[in-house]
Amino acid sequence: MRIIRRFIAASVFLSLLLASVTASADTFTMNESFLRTMFQSQTIQPVFRVRMNHNGPLHSLDTDCEMHMAGTVLNANLGTPSAIVVEFPNWCKFNPQGQLGQSFNSLSGIWNSFFTGNVQNKNCDVKGFLRIFCEHCQGSGGASNPNHAYEYHPALSMTCAGETFSFGDMLRSFPNLRHISPSTASQCIRERKLEVRFKNNRYEFRESGGGTCGNFAVVRINSINMDWSFALDGGHYTFADVTAHGQHGGLGIYTLSGSDPDTWLGQAIGQGGLNQSKVMHGVFTYDWESIIGTLIDEQGNFLRPSQWTEVEFPLALIAYGETSETP
Repeated sequence: MRIIRRFIAASVFLSLLLASVTASADTFTMNESFLRTMFQSQTIQPVFRVRMNHNGPLHSLDTDCEMHMAGTVLNANLGTPSAIVVEFPNWCKFNPQGQLGQSFNSLSGIWNSFFTGNVQNKNCDVKGFLRIFCEHCQGSGGASNPNHAYEYHPALSMTCAGETFSFGDMLRSFPNLRHISPSTASQCIRERKLEVRFKNNRYEFRESGGGTCGNFAVVRINSINMDWSFALDGGHYTFADVTAHGQHGGLGIYTLSGSDPDTWLGQAIGQGGLNQSKVMHGVFTYDWESIIGTLIDEQGNFLRPSQWTEVEFPLALIAYGETSETP
């Protein structure tokens, strides 16, 4: 990851900064050592060792088509809530060999057996996008979905007891895969606010505004800012003008190596911009680039703001694939 600071004069972007919201108490925390690790790794697909403890049932396509696996990171101290959840993409469509065509009921049993036989109570090196979001920071339920702010979502591979399982080819958007409504997505993009301060030897974050953002969303990517478009280890990043529910906003976009969106964005950056807009289905996350741009200066010094400080343009979308859904 690299440091960015965005100064965009367009009034449509400035309106995001002027939204009037009431902030709550801190929502999640991040240890400075973990932020340093993420900054120094320069990757959007970090690898951490996770003790895989619990799994939930397979979810259907109209929920999120995933199976939640909960565990504990062994080689890093992320912050609080301390649990991590691991979610691989589209397990309700694919079997472990990457083949389509089996029924949901069959796949439910297959993946449960896969977890029990290959993953449960093992230390696994997990790789994928480390998403930060507070859908489940409080009031979550069950051992497979504990209170958490950090999750591998999507997780794309893991190595357990010397055996590697890869799921990157499963990253795509299927018709009828769940997503929040266009109006909800628009409100989240335009009104969600994230603030940070350094207190008690850690970074505290609090979120406010934007309604209930959920996870999956659909947006139209209209244009990309070439000043903030670049390749990263594990994929690409851009800062884009997007539309949801007919309203414009600024949104970070992450694409993951090997996926169709990553090929598309890499080509767009190479040719200096988009030839045409694209409707993209993906998952909201707090934007690592924006967080790093707020807490690390251009000389690489880590800042420790004592007062609540706004993270500008806090949201990004992790792209799963192009969709025919209306944004």
